[in-house]
Formats: sequence, structure tokens, C-alpha cells
Amino acid sequence: MIDPNVLIQQGNDLDTLDQLYNIQNLLNGYAIKNLLLVGQSDQSQVVTYINPNLYSIAVQYYGDMDYWPVIAKANNLSDPEYLGTIALLIPPKTSVNPGAILNP
Repeated sequence: MIDPNVLIQQGNDLDTLDQLYNIQNLLNGYAIKNLLLVGQSDQSQVVTYINPNLYSIAVQYYGDMDYWPVIAKANNLSDPEYLGTIALLIPPKTSVNPGAILNP
């Protein structure tokens, strides 16, 4: 016969483990963001996106979708669309080269 107190404790332990994984994911996100900003301009920022479209992000931060290669280059990406969750470094507009074109 299984002791109900043991089952209750195991259930509580699973809740604690889930909370620890959530904390780990959160801390990893902050670490990645901070690492992306090392050596960058003070006006640079890191923003986390799910399934980002660099065209829209360029419009949001620079007012022109033609600036998407700047964001792509800063993040070592070559495609304007990305599937998944990603922290993107957004360089300040003052350091942007609007003529940047990526080679596929």
C-alpha cells in the first residue's frame, strides 16, 4: 500500500522542480541578453521575439523595412524570417548603414 503522504510530497517536489526550471529559463534569458550587449553601443538594446519578421522589426525601430539587414548582420542571421524564440540585438539607428545588403 502506498502512503498518501509520500504521494503528496512527490507532487510538491514536481511543482518545485517546475518552478526551478522556470527560474533557470528566466536567468538564461537575462544572461543571453547581457552577453549580446557586451561591446555594443549604450543605445543598443536586446529584445526577445517569437517567430520574428525582421522587416517588421526594422520598421518598428528604424521606420524603414529596408534596414532589416542591419538587424540580421548584428545577429548573424541571413533570413528576414525566423521560426522560434530569439533574443535580437537592435543596434542604435545612429550606427546603422542603410545601404547594407546581405548575400544569401
